[in-house]
Amino acid sequence: MTKPIVQSFSWQANNFDEYALMMKNGFVENRQLSAGRLQATVNGFVTPNLVVSNFRQNKVIHQEGVSMPGYVTFLIWNGDSVFNWRSQKMTSNSIGIIENKEHHAVTGIGFEGFPISVKKEFMLKLLIEEGSVAFFEKLLAKEVITVDSLKLDRFKRYVKSLCVDVCKGKTNEVDEYSIVLSLLNCFENVEWKSRFENIKLKRALDIIEEQMFEEVPLRQVCAELGVSERTLRYQFQQQFEISPKTYRKALRLSNVYKALKLADKKESVKSIASAFGFWHLGQFAKDYYAMFGELPRETLSKFN
Repeated sequence: MTKPIVQSFSWQANNFDEYALMMKNGFVENRQLSAGRLQATVNGFVTPNLVVSNFRQNKVIHQEGVSMPGYVTFLIWNGDSVFNWRSQKMTSNSIGIIENKEHHAVTGIGFEGFPISVKKEFMLKLLIEEGSVAFFEKLLAKEVITVDSLKLDRFKRYVKSLCVDVCKGKTNEVDEYSIVLSLLNCFENVEWKSRFENIKLKRALDIIEEQMFEEVPLRQVCAELGVSERTLRYQFQQQFEISPKTYRKALRLSNVYKALKLADKKESVKSIASAFGFWHLGQFAKDYYAMFGELPRETLSKFN
């Protein structure tokens, strides 16, 4: 899966002039409304289709400007401060959506924001692939949408962690599709449904179990399901926090564990491992130990 190289940015402002300079590329003008020295930080990154950032400030700020041309921007915040946007008082589980509109907002003391700007043509392409073009039209017709709080909180933690990792040089790659799909997952209570949701995850698990002992390419599994590889990977990550390939290995190892427990004294680790498609016994022993905290021969002797 393509993971574009990103350009990171990390700035710190210790007064209003530095803050205004820091925010100059955001298509907005800023006015400080509360007394005292303004301090702010911003971390983020740019990919071919996304602009993702996490910023904080310690004073009340009034912003006026326009949306980023050619992008749909999702205004997400921490919910612990004041955020009034386009004359609406935002709640902790609301997301502002701006595309080809004027932007005016008041952000309070201690405000933390997680704005995500997605290139419009990229988002439209993704939603066409997911069979949700109608949702795209409904999305752009709204200014504020109330979403699932738990999913939004998880997404904010994800964005914050991603910004830190990129800016600290821990990674120079990100998965654009996963970021946008994770964002859209917050909208499930407002008619967003990935095409995968209609297929039932159980069918994917059944196929993987049926083909457990074969090194079947992921694209073949996806062809049987009628979904893209990134959609399948995303759903596994959401449900199990591992990839389909790792899930299949875990399934095979679990079956070996059960077989070793039930084996008679005449059977060997080699014969049982081979029966489940593990031919490289050295790597198998390492994977088995990492999963269960003991070697295969220890499991075999423990139950026999």
